[in-house]
Amino acid sequence: MKDDGAVWYLPGQSGQPAGPFTTEDVLAKCKAGELSGATFCWCDGMDGWKPLVEVEPFSGVFAGTGEGPAQGLDDLGRAFGRAIDFTKRKARIASLRVTIGRHEKRRQQLLCELGEMVYRRERQIDLLSQEPYAGKLRQIKAEDESIGSLRRQIETVDKPGGAPAQNDNR
Repeated sequence: MKDDGAVWYLPGQSGQPAGPFTTEDVLAKCKAGELSGATFCWCDGMDGWKPLVEVEPFSGVFAGTGEGPAQGLDDLGRAFGRAIDFTKRKARIASLRVTIGRHEKRRQQLLCELGEMVYRRERQIDLLSQEPYAGKLRQIKAEDESIGSLRRQIETVDKPGGAPAQNDNR
């Protein structure tokens, strides 16, 4: 955009422009890491201040570095948002697994109770269709359904981009 004789200005202290700088001076500061692609610059003939990454001949210094106009706080905000989403998903998964453990423990308890009841009356063939055995079987089935539902929720939450589900643990 500008030739080697261009005079550049950069942000200075107290909101005042710093400069003038030659193109070589600005390039050297970019290469030394003193300036980022998000640093604004201005030269006579430009419409306004622009980030260095958008201005020739400085944009080439930042090629491949990932720097661009949406760098800085925007990138940090996006990274922070992704970290929060990841943490929420992992916390939700941990909560669901604890709930599954409670349901599995209750299921095991019900199976033990049913087994003890059946053992005491082993000679009766229609035993499991009668109360209280049928009631225990219904409770065991309900626990199985709850465990299955919770496992499906974990699969949904654990997918990349999966949103934390509502906390409806039972």
